[in-house]
Amino acid sequence: MATAEEFFRELWRDAEGYAELRLIRSRGSPRFFVFEIPKDLGGVHAEAEKQNGKAHVYYGICLRRSAKPRDPDAKTFRREDVAIVPAVWADVDLYEKSRQSGEYVKRHELPYAELKEKIGSDIRKLTDAIPPSALIWSGAGYQVLWFLREPIALSGPEDPEGDRVEAINHAIAKQIGGDHVHNLDRILRTPDTKNIKGARPEQPGDEAEFCRIEKWNPERRYNLSDFEEKLPVAESLEYIKNKGNKAAIPGVGEPVDLYSLRLPQRLIDIIQKGLDEYIAFRRRTDTIEEFDGRDKSRSGADAYVVTELLRAGVSDQQIWDIYRDPTNGIGDKHQERGDDYLQHTIQKCRSIAEKNKDKKKEKEHPDAKKVKIEIEKFKSSQRVYRVLVTLPDGSQGAAKVGIQVVWYFSKFQMIFWDQAGRMIPNMSQKRWHALLDQCPKKLIEAPAEAKSEEAVEATIEDWLEEKLETPDSGTLQVRPGYDTEKMFFRLPALSAQLTRCGIILKRTELCEILHGLGWKDGRIKVKDKQVRGWYKEIKEQGNGHMAADLFPGKDGEDS
Repeated sequence: MATAEEFFRELWRDAEGYAELRLIRSRGSPRFFVFEIPKDLGGVHAEAEKQNGKAHVYYGICLRRSAKPRDPDAKTFRREDVAIVPAVWADVDLYEKSRQSGEYVKRHELPYAELKEKIGSDIRKLTDAIPPSALIWSGAGYQVLWFLREPIALSGPEDPEGDRVEAINHAIAKQIGGDHVHNLDRILRTPDTKNIKGARPEQPGDEAEFCRIEKWNPERRYNLSDFEEKLPVAESLEYIKNKGNKAAIPGVGEPVDLYSLRLPQRLIDIIQKGLDEYIAFRRRTDTIEEFDGRDKSRSGADAYVVTELLRAGVSDQQIWDIYRDPTNGIGDKHQERGDDYLQHTIQKCRSIAEKNKDKKKEKEHPDAKKVKIEIEKFKSSQRVYRVLVTLPDGSQGAAKVGIQVVWYFSKFQMIFWDQAGRMIPNMSQKRWHALLDQCPKKLIEAPAEAKSEEAVEATIEDWLEEKLETPDSGTLQVRPGYDTEKMFFRLPALSAQLTRCGIILKRTELCEILHGLGWKDGRIKVKDKQVRGWYKEIKEQGNGHMAADLFPGKDGEDS
């Protein structure tokens, strides 16, 4: 099979320009190297071999116009920097990144072998009609490239041939279920390099290790018209012109006075200070489970800010000007990725907002009007409530919950079923809020278990005793653990246990309590793996049983 050097030679045959090789590491900003083609063609392969295994090595399919981006402030090349288009392409991954957990999940609920076969079958629907020049296994999916008979030279970013190529790429992706990779400045993983992300769930390790060429037919070359005859390119071209073209991007306006927009202070702080302030805001307001599942990247911060700005009625022009203002920390990724990134973010946030706005209200159960509630709030620093519910049949049940649960009916309905064993009839959020507003409310003395430190202490004690009594009752994802030296648990598991007991704490509050109870935060060795968790040493008792010094001073002082 062909080597990477042969691949580059055929891809850029009869083309002149600058090839980009981009290195992406798990930490730090991307780096790129530029090689003049055809003069330094061998340098591309040599540098890729040198960096192999140290970072993710990607190459730009299209040749760049010069050795540096046109925009002096840009950290990477953009569409406006593309000079030569040598091929059309598609990329289809077997996995996608979950927005909730940040982990890779399969695109379809199929065993790995069947999933790979399904993706291959989807690709063959097109490649049987238009055989590709190269089919490359990236380590977690396929890259498909069709070389052009003659490289297309673009006069600039507004050249209609550029839109034509992107429209064909977009139509190919729709045909085979490919990823959103139609843009001219696209980079792909370099053949013969190591995929250092490692194996995805259920994936054999040897399949994830290298990016390799699986089919190689460089003599197959095409004109753009070959694709336009067999694919619905006109619809994709309309999409490119309306949504992907820089002509639709507003021009530079005046700096925006954030306070004149009447935005909440928390949003202004995030706009001015950027990602760190967004993470701090989420840490203050989220529960531990919500914070752990939150997208805490720059993209997540941008999605939050843009969505809030749209909800506040801020115009597109003002959003653009906010992000273009170099004094606003929120604009870092826009400055790095360019206008296409921000435009895509605005469109995506707007479509989500409109979908939520037009979403049909869930039908209420006819008996929802008969539900009555009473609320007792404990006199404690945390917001813990006991909600007594009278159901339509006259029976009653109670649940102890935090403010994050009692405020949302769907969450409370689930917790009430878990604690009381009864199901509340479906009702609208509006009706639930009316019940909260009109129901009787009492302020009562908090029982010992409702006070933060005592509640956490009692919960851990019961939790650990349960584990000691039934050693096989679950993994560290939901239960604590122990060995001959210490007992330990992971924070999300404890937080979930506390939530089940109606105790809702912020991460910072819970960590402070754990330190006060003598627990230590650090790395724990579990089955030859190092995991982050909380632990406390175990002392050997005279009767031969293990007993953790969990609560010093309780039931007598240490001797």
